[in-house]
Amino acid sequence: MNAEDVLTKALSYLKKCRCEVGSFSGEAERVVELFRRSFGGRPRIKPYHIDPPSPALYSYLEEAKPVVYAEQKFDGTHIQVSSSGLFKHDGNPLANDQLGGLIYVATVEPEKVKKVLDMAEEGYVVELELFGSKYTPMGFHKDYGKPFDLVVFEVGFGDRWTPPPEKYAVMERFGVPHPQALKIDYRDAYQLKEEAEKIAERPDWFEGAVLKAPFKPARDMYIKEYVKTGSLIVFKVKKKLEEKVKEKAEPKMKKEEKRTPMSEVYLELKSEALNEAAKITMEQGEEYVRDMRNTGPIIERIVKGICEAHPELVERFKAEGFTERDIRKVVGEALMDARKKLASQT
Repeated sequence: MNAEDVLTKALSYLKKCRCEVGSFSGEAERVVELFRRSFGGRPRIKPYHIDPPSPALYSYLEEAKPVVYAEQKFDGTHIQVSSSGLFKHDGNPLANDQLGGLIYVATVEPEKVKKVLDMAEEGYVVELELFGSKYTPMGFHKDYGKPFDLVVFEVGFGDRWTPPPEKYAVMERFGVPHPQALKIDYRDAYQLKEEAEKIAERPDWFEGAVLKAPFKPARDMYIKEYVKTGSLIVFKVKKKLEEKVKEKAEPKMKKEEKRTPMSEVYLELKSEALNEAAKITMEQGEEYVRDMRNTGPIIERIVKGICEAHPELVERFKAEGFTERDIRKVVGEALMDARKKLASQT
C-alpha cells in the first residue's frame, strides 16, 4: 500500500468516526507531507517496547540508585515523529487510523501539532501517544473530552533517547503536552516497587505507570532488555487486573495434558495479548476481529508480535515448562475475551 492509499483510508476512517476534516492545510498539510516522506525513510531511533520489571532489574536499581521517575501510561498508539517521517511501533509508516487521528489533531489544534513538528525540524526524534475517546484500545479514555489527542512521552537526539530529567526541560522549552511525571524517592528496591505500584493504581494514571531513569553501568547486571540506546532505562507497572481467579472444581485431566496456571508470567502474557488484540481492533475494525474466519491470522499476528517485542517474557513463560503451543492457547483465550467484550458493547 502506498502513501496515497493510506491517506485515502485515513480520511475514510475519520468520516466513519464522524470526525471529518474536509480539505486540510497548514499543520495538517505538514503532517501529510512528513507522512509521505516515511515511505523513503526509516525511524531515526528504533522504537522500543516496554517490559514489566524483573527481580534482576530491581537488584540493579537498588545497587546503582539512579533517579527514577514515574510517568502516566496513556491508552493509545505510539507514533514516532522525526525529519525522516512518521512511523508506527514496528518501524513502518503509519497505518490509516494513526494518520487519520494525527490529521484530526493537526486540524482542530494546529498549534499543538506545530510544536511537535518544529521539534522534528530542529533534529529531535519525538515519540508521542495518540489517544482519545475514538482511540482507546483498552477503553481507558472512552469518556475523554476529545476524539483524538496527543502527548509526547519521549525525546531523542542523534541516535539516543534523552533520559529524565533532561528530557523534561526539552519538552518544556518547546511547550509540548506530556504525561504527568513524579520523581520517586526510595531507599531500596522494595520501597521502589511499592511506591511504583501505588502510583500505577491512581485513577488518573489510566493504564498504569512507565518508570524511567538514566542508565548507569553496574557490574554483573543483566538488564539489557530494559536499556534503550545505552542511555535510558524503561519499564512499566500496569494496574492490577480486576478479574479475580476463582477456584473451582475442574474435570480430571489426562496425565499428558498440561494445566495452564494463573501465574504472574501467565497474567503478563495474557495482558500483552489483550493489548495487541485491542490494537488490531482499532486498526482493522470490530467486524474484522469478530469474524471467526480471521481467528488464525489474528492469533498468528499477536504471537509474532509478542515474540518479537517481548522475548524475555516469552523465555520466562517457557522456563515454567510451556511451549509455543501454550503461547497460542493464551493468545486464543485473550482473543475470546476481546470478542466477548465487543459483543457486550453491542
